[in-house]
Amino acid sequence: MLQREEAVSLCKKGRTLDPNNTVVMGVLAIALHSVEQDAEAERWTKQAMRQRPNYPPWYLGVLVRALAFQGKTDEAITVGQEYIRRVVERKNPMSMGAAQTHVALIHVLAGNTASAKRALERALEANPRQNVRSWVKAMSWRPARAEQVTTLLNDLNVIPLEPP
Repeated sequence: MLQREEAVSLCKKGRTLDPNNTVVMGVLAIALHSVEQDAEAERWTKQAMRQRPNYPPWYLGVLVRALAFQGKTDEAITVGQEYIRRVVERKNPMSMGAAQTHVALIHVLAGNTASAKRALERALEANPRQNVRSWVKAMSWRPARAEQVTTLLNDLNVIPLEPP
């Protein structure tokens, strides 16, 4: 836990050194999300996106997670659709797996099982190596949040828990 708090502190220090650096804002948003400060993560991601209109798609992934964990399902779905659109433009199948898994996360947290299953099936089509453990680990969530997401995804029984 201390490492996550330190990451937030370092990112805030980075902001004082370079207040207009949108990558620092995006990384700050990731750090804030990792300590469950999702409203702040949303705020910094949106600010980075405003300042850098041609932002990279990963900003959308951060925003999707922050919105989904705040229960802002409709906005998260809209952002998730934009994430998918941006990934399609860049023709990156590995990113499509991540984008579809983010959309699934929205539906999992909102209790929309059928929509979550469809998104997870699309994620597996895009990236057959996708699995619950690697994806949840990559999100750098606190253990309780990681366990919550792992349990919800496992209950759907669509995406494998372990790598194939």
